[in-house]
Amino acid sequence: KGRYLSIFKFIKGSHPRKLTKKIAESIGKEVGLMHKMMHEYKVSSPELATLNKNGLRKCVIHGDLGHTNIMVDKNKLTAILDYNDAHYNYLISDLACLIPWFMNSGNLNFLPVFMKEYEKVFKLNSDEKNSLPEFVRNRIQGVLSWTEDIIKSKRHKPSQLPYLKRG
Repeated sequence: KGRYLSIFKFIKGSHPRKLTKKIAESIGKEVGLMHKMMHEYKVSSPELATLNKNGLRKCVIHGDLGHTNIMVDKNKLTAILDYNDAHYNYLISDLACLIPWFMNSGNLNFLPVFMKEYEKVFKLNSDEKNSLPEFVRNRIQGVLSWTEDIIKSKRHKPSQLPYLKRG
């Protein structure tokens, strides 16, 4: 009847409520593999260069990585969900989405564990490492601005308000 339908295979797991070392390792490894695969994917458009003048690599990224788009089971990542925001951008933009989760969860000590596993699979260059704090800062500012806009415009559901007020 002119409507679209998506059917997905059931994936065992749930959104991680508590970050553990094993989960951080698993996410680091799998996100590294995703970036490695996407960076190796050859894009046909010549204007989509894989390295910009600042040494920051680009590829198709998830665009909204965070605990709500991750499924885990038995301390292991089982799926990365919701690729609606996937687009061509700096690969460290995905890391900038994840890092605030480590900060907010009170488990900042798991960030080096995540990064170690990530870099076992996909090494960041020095320009990417040096630019990462700025990307994280921009991500946090963007989320805060988005949250403020949602609250001011009253475009949120009542069930979202406690979450938005916590922000």
